Amino acid sequence: MISRQKCIDMIALYESAEIEVLEGKNVMIGNRMFQSESLSEIIKGRQEWERRLLRFNRRSNSPKTIRFI
Repeated sequence: MISRQKCIDMIALYESAEIEVLEGKNVMIGNRMFQSESLSEIIKGRQEWERRLLRFNRRSNSPKTIRFI
């Protein structure tokens, strides 16, 4: 299972990659090389990690059911 911290770390990694690509640099994430043409892929990757974090937060913030007998 992916932790909340892993989501936050990956979002930060993708945000850094966005900035570096916008500055004209090439970026490695895992075993993939991203260049300026890959900016949309980087943005999609960040958005996916943001969705995962949102789902994680929704699960942890959902009200718990208490059953009274």
